[in-house]
Amino acid sequence: MTESNEFLVASMAYCLSWEVGGMRASRNWQSIREYVQSHPALSETERWVCELYEESSPTAQEERSILSRINARPHHQTFRKEILGLLPESIKEAAAKHRLMHMITLPGGAGRIRAWLADHKIASLSPEPVDLPPLAAREADFRRFIEHPYFLEGFRKFWHKAPKHRNNQQMRVLLAVSAALSQMVTCDEESDLAEWSRRLGRMGSYTEQSQKDVAELSTAMLDESYDAQELAYRLFVDAEEVDQINLQTFCGRYADELTGFARDFVRGMLIAP
Repeated sequence: MTESNEFLVASMAYCLSWEVGGMRASRNWQSIREYVQSHPALSETERWVCELYEESSPTAQEERSILSRINARPHHQTFRKEILGLLPESIKEAAAKHRLMHMITLPGGAGRIRAWLADHKIASLSPEPVDLPPLAAREADFRRFIEHPYFLEGFRKFWHKAPKHRNNQQMRVLLAVSAALSQMVTCDEESDLAEWSRRLGRMGSYTEQSQKDVAELSTAMLDESYDAQELAYRLFVDAEEVDQINLQTFCGRYADELTGFARDFVRGMLIAP
């Protein structure tokens, strides 16, 4: 897997925004978001993954992963200026002094002269690239997630698209619910699945648009195969508790009409760690 330098720059900027801003980190994301949305070097998947760093503060493993991948890049010393450039003036000084910035290594030491040269892109000082370290945990988890049948296509069609403008977490819930529904029902016609989507939507207080989107995705997923335990775990992690309860209630109310997948799905949500 090849990732862009720009992805690492944005990811580290998110990490620093959490480290310096704490629970108010979101106040510092405007420039990062604009960069992620508009920079041509970022792939569509990288744009999706960057948004993961808005969901919660990064773990130590995730920070180490991003830092190691930056340090493995040629000319990585120049990343410092780009990372700081994505942060607002109010936290830029604190971010520049943060341990994460100090850990972006300089060849042969971190003296002032070497730092000055690195910031001016002296290529001769850059180390050779090395094997990439393991991905950050949330990145690896997401990349496994979109390997499921039709999940990639679903992200392309609905992520931040009008009228719902769903973010990454909302997309994961939409796709997991749609995949689960596609396995719970036996439908002879597309209209049958639309009716099941309406039933689920009424019980879960889904908007009319969400009901239509679930029906469209479930229809596309009908001929695919998904694991009940895995989808249950995804919803346990990503969905609000009230949505989990509504899904369990739906499966219970229509148990006689749904497949055995519904029973296994509910069991998976109840025993998820």
